[in-house]
Amino acid sequence: MTFRHSSRLLLFVSIFLFGCGATVPMASPEEDALGKQFKLPAEGANLYIVRGKGMVEGVLFPVVLDGVIIGVAAPGTYFLIPVAAGKHRVSVNSEYQSKSSSIKVEAGRNYFLEVRPEIGFISGGIDLELLDEQEGQNLVQKTKRARVTFGN
Repeated sequence: MTFRHSSRLLLFVSIFLFGCGATVPMASPEEDALGKQFKLPAEGANLYIVRGKGMVEGVLFPVVLDGVIIGVAAPGTYFLIPVAAGKHRVSVNSEYQSKSSSIKVEAGRNYFLEVRPEIGFISGGIDLELLDEQEGQNLVQKTKRARVTFGN
């Protein structure tokens, strides 16, 4: 094993074992409870960007909506962003990869995108998946609302 590969392995193990305490600015408990009511907006749509808990706990992923950084997705968090009807682009970045997804939203609906880290042998990856309403609501119920920290 080369020095480069052993360094990456050590970094991964360190993140996995010690990085589990990664935190981001959180919304208030009241804002979290409001987000979990899944009220449909009068105009536009709601976009939930959700990251469940999993094996890659210590890694944070910057989230970009329509070219503007909205915050950092930590394990067990979600963002709730009101958006105008139309096409939007969500991007999530990791150390080795950037993943983007275009989504066309209709007014008066909730949309759920899951940020899903993937474990690789040398380096991990990331995936974005559009969830159906029930699956998305179930995942949001298991997470806490992160505060949108940029772009406001």
